[in-house]
Amino acid sequence: MTGDPPGDAALPERVDVVVVGGGPAGAAAAIRCAGHGLRCALIDRSEARESREPPGETLHPGLEPLFAFLGVAKAVMGAAFRERPEGIAVSWPGTAPRFQQYGEDTRGVWRGFHVRRTVLHDILLNRATALGVPVLRPCRALAPILHGGRVGGVRTSLGDIAARLVFDAGGRGHWLGRALGVRPPKISPPLLSWYGWVKRSDDDGRPPSLTADATGWTWTAPVAEGVLAWVRLDLDFRHRTPDWWPNDLIDGEPIGRSRAADVTWRTMEQHAGPGWYVIGDAGAVFDPASSHGVLRAIMSGLAAAHHASRIIQHSADETTEATLFDRWMRSWIERDTHRIEDLYRAFSCWRGGPCSSPCQATRQTGPSAFPVHRNSWSAAF
Repeated sequence: MTGDPPGDAALPERVDVVVVGGGPAGAAAAIRCAGHGLRCALIDRSEARESREPPGETLHPGLEPLFAFLGVAKAVMGAAFRERPEGIAVSWPGTAPRFQQYGEDTRGVWRGFHVRRTVLHDILLNRATALGVPVLRPCRALAPILHGGRVGGVRTSLGDIAARLVFDAGGRGHWLGRALGVRPPKISPPLLSWYGWVKRSDDDGRPPSLTADATGWTWTAPVAEGVLAWVRLDLDFRHRTPDWWPNDLIDGEPIGRSRAADVTWRTMEQHAGPGWYVIGDAGAVFDPASSHGVLRAIMSGLAAAHHASRIIQHSADETTEATLFDRWMRSWIERDTHRIEDLYRAFSCWRGGPCSSPCQATRQTGPSAFPVHRNSWSAAF
């Protein structure tokens, strides 16, 4: 049972940290701030259980210990589809078709899992509420409260909240960056993904698949009983319509119309500053080939909460902490940028790599999955 998502908390006048956005990054940050003993409030503009479902996805096995750390593993696994894949079937230009396993350790083979994103949001927000975090929903962030050049809170649709630190976890709208005049530059050609679901009862036991053709790739995976999710990305930016879906799924019954999402790569040039941090998609957006957007979102939320604790509870230098977080985010983004760029070089229609490099981290090449061990995240978070 995930319970009804929260949304009727009283507006606090002052907190240590106010988190804007209730997705995986924001909820993880709020949970961890509460775990550190910080006074935290979370505001989320969405109504409970929005009707617009995000694209289907296979969650990275590295999330399993993070969910346990956040105290939601039992609820998440209870809501997950019973079929947990050990890897993904890959057919890519220039390579033989193969089954790419996630990995294994002394405890056995790593398994991904599928959970509806709206259900995952509710589980995380309920955990934050249980820890005493007021979740204000629906509530819109209108503007940052500025004191000189420093962010000191958020002006919301329900009133003002003063805070020592503000975390923007509001996603691809980059709310705080736009308010501060720091728009994230695009670092790829325009990219638009299409996604949807079909009813197909004979696919429940098959692994997720990633299949490329001359102009792009299609991902499919069984995500619920008799339901197959799909995502299509055309690297030549061809026109699609809401009544389109992949040819190899035409024997299935579409569930609603196809939807589109702008997945052009973009990243903030700065991820933390005086009184503020940007986490999750608010900090960087990549197309689904990055394969671990939820993992990056939750890790960034945990990291920001860690730095907040050091600043507020241990009198650490705020500039130093912001610099460390910014450097960590840039390193991860640089690896993702070059890894996906290397994958897309196999397509003749790919119109070049990043328009600009977000940092000067060490480059890692090759088509392998992002090298995150299932238990490699820092216990310091």
